[in-house]
This record gives sequence, C-alpha cells and structure tokens, in this order.
Amino acid sequence: MSSVLADSADVAQQTKFALTNVRIFDGERFIAGHAVLVEDGKVLGVVANADLPNDIAAEDLGGKLLVPGFVDVQVNGGGGIMFNDDQSVDALKTIVSGHRKYGSTTLMPTLITDRFEVMQAAADSIESAISQNVPGVRGVHFEGPYFSLARRGVHLEEYIRDVDDGAYDLFTRKGLGA
Repeated sequence: MSSVLADSADVAQQTKFALTNVRIFDGERFIAGHAVLVEDGKVLGVVANADLPNDIAAEDLGGKLLVPGFVDVQVNGGGGIMFNDDQSVDALKTIVSGHRKYGSTTLMPTLITDRFEVMQAAADSIESAISQNVPGVRGVHFEGPYFSLARRGVHLEEYIRDVDDGAYDLFTRKGLGA
C-alpha cells in the first residue's frame, strides 16, 4: 500500500480518506488486512489494503479496534447537561458530544415526565436539530407522563396525566425523527 499518510488534522480536511492499520469489527466478525474508506463523513466501504488507491489520504489508527457506532435510545443527558433542564439545540449538541466519546453515534434524547410546555420545547429542539442535520440526533424519547399513578415509579405524581389531543398532536408531529 502506498497511501499518502497524513496526521489526523490533515486527514480531517479531506473529503475522502482511508482509515488504515486498524482492527475492524463489522458487527459479526473481525476483518484483518483491510481499511475503511470514508467520504464526506460517511463510510463507503471496507476494502483490502492492497486495493486502496495510491493517492488517497490515510489515517493510521495504530492497530486500534474500529467498530460500528452504538445507538442509544434512552439518553437523559450527557456532557454535564440534562435534557429536562435544557432543551436547546446547543444542549443537544453537548449531550451528543458527551456520548460520542464512548462510542454512541446516534441518540434519542429522553425527556422524563415533565410539564407539557417542557415536552413542547423538547420537540421544538429535536425538530430544529434534525432540520439542521446535527449529527447523532435521531429523534426524541418521551418517558411519560402517561403512566398509571400506582405504577409511576420515580416519576412525579404532579406531572402524571391522561393523554389528550395536545399530546396526540405532539407525538404525531412530523420532523421528530425515528
């Protein structure tokens, strides 16, 4: 392989590059002697080292393990922020960033039982994040407030309520992902 080796900062500037010298796990098996081709932030495929183009920029990962990103469908917060406390797009970016370093690439930020206005703010933020293509935000997970009072667990009784038209409209709203 006669790839152009570059440091991480140089490779990050490329629109197409290869991740080389890496142990690849594809979710089912380990693959040796291969590299991962990336273009515009998306994986194009896994190719044999011998089949890499000579002129492609490459990032040598030093034999580290490369695995598919994790999808977490219940994330109350991250990076020091709880989604119930801050429903802004900036908060979502911080939450995603906080989880990304542990391997989660896609999240469903979760709002625990709260006032309806907070639920609406969370939906607005998720819709904005998705329309802005904020990486990692896939949709929203509303945990409650539609529980049996007898089985509400730690959810505050003052926020438990019956489903109404406003809730139905919120849950079926377009633009909330998943």
